[in-house]
Amino acid sequence: MEKECKWRHYNLSTQRAAKDVNPYAWIKMAEYHYYGSGGNKRDTQTAADFYCNAALRGDPQGLFSLGYLVEEGVQIADVTWQRLDIPVSVTKNNISLLTHLYSRCKESANDEAFIPCTMALYRIQTIYLWKRYYALLLVLISIAFGSALAVAIQFVQLFFERSLQNPTNSV
Repeated sequence: MEKECKWRHYNLSTQRAAKDVNPYAWIKMAEYHYYGSGGNKRDTQTAADFYCNAALRGDPQGLFSLGYLVEEGVQIADVTWQRLDIPVSVTKNNISLLTHLYSRCKESANDEAFIPCTMALYRIQTIYLWKRYYALLLVLISIAFGSALAVAIQFVQLFFERSLQNPTNSV
């Protein structure tokens, strides 16, 4: 009963003119649609539209949540990205899109968004670097291991050569 009452409240709140709707109401309705609450089935596109509305009203959580949807593999309509003035070239690659969303989120005027958006941005950048340079990293590790192994073998050979040249009498 309580959830249904809250859902109705936020649903009615979003029925006003878009400029009069509190961004928090857009976020709550997006969450209700994403999770399928309020007697509705899960509707990720409607959730994306509500997150977009919140982002357009200046709420960085809208951008952050859109990034989360992209990370979850949700296909979001191109019109959503057009409404947010995100270039089409950016939307073709998830890493570019996530970097753009989290950068805009981080740069918002809301101080509370700085840390989560920055952490999400750094995580995406780390994933990108790992995927891009994974093979190079393996080559460098192999070279380092091979070099260390060669030095260890030479040290052992030198040790045995010296021990054979100067045998100690144990009588």
